[in-house]
Amino acid sequence: MAESYAALGHLALNAERPASEWLNMGDWSTAQTFPTACRALAQRLHDAAQIPPHARILDVGHGCGDSLLMLQDRAPRCLHGVTSLEAHARRAQVRTRPDTKVHCAEAVAWLAATTHTYDTILALDCAYHFADRPAFFRAAHDALAPGGTLALVDLVAAWPYADDGADDGAFHASTLPPPTRAPSYVRTGAHRLACMLTRTPAHAFVSFDTYRAQLRAAGFDAALEMHDISADVFPGFAHFLQQLGTGSERLWRGGSGLQTLALHAFGRVVAQWAHGGDVGYVRCGLIVARKRA
Repeated sequence: MAESYAALGHLALNAERPASEWLNMGDWSTAQTFPTACRALAQRLHDAAQIPPHARILDVGHGCGDSLLMLQDRAPRCLHGVTSLEAHARRAQVRTRPDTKVHCAEAVAWLAATTHTYDTILALDCAYHFADRPAFFRAAHDALAPGGTLALVDLVAAWPYADDGADDGAFHASTLPPPTRAPSYVRTGAHRLACMLTRTPAHAFVSFDTYRAQLRAAGFDAALEMHDISADVFPGFAHFLQQLGTGSERLWRGGSGLQTLALHAFGRVVAQWAHGGDVGYVRCGLIVARKRA
């Protein structure tokens, strides 16, 4: 009788639906698991934005709605989300309260056309996917109330690295070593290939200084802070990706073998970023820009 169960994948019978559906790189400074790291990064962004009580909030690129669920706990006056992915929009709307409105649209075009006004606009690990980030900055500025805040976790180019004292001390450097020279043609080519494979516009990766200039040009001429949080993001995320589907995990984690190989390959790219210096092509920034009151 026991032999009739020999071929049974019993772990599949014990699998439970995940309680979260996060999709960002995570803040691994204290976290040990992917969902915990993702939630920590969202919390770090929300705290940095200094969201006022009963705020009107727009969450851009919210994935399947985990960040919206967090924001609902703040009892906002209104909470809207916008994502370009139809499957994410449907899933987020199902998971959130009826008074949380989710829109499926391209973020820049939707913001440019909206008549809503917001106190806080959030973009967690998504703006580098936008074809025209400066246009997003301009549209966000126009949609913000006076004194409103745009807060982002975003990816930028490591070179040229910003100075700590630049822009009245508004830049806070990482503990990772800064680059000492421009990336080689080989490294630039590898970056462009990675962007092509991930459908990410290579031109979106601008330096911290260029990023700051784009925000200023969009009208954010009040307080502006930029934190390089790469050391809290890249090492832990790279380790997580490279360990996927290995060891005992091979018995229970879902996903195809091809997907696992692709994630391992991306993990090697992120591991290079985690080294900093002349090896790390990309940095992760926490950026907070405020509209003049």
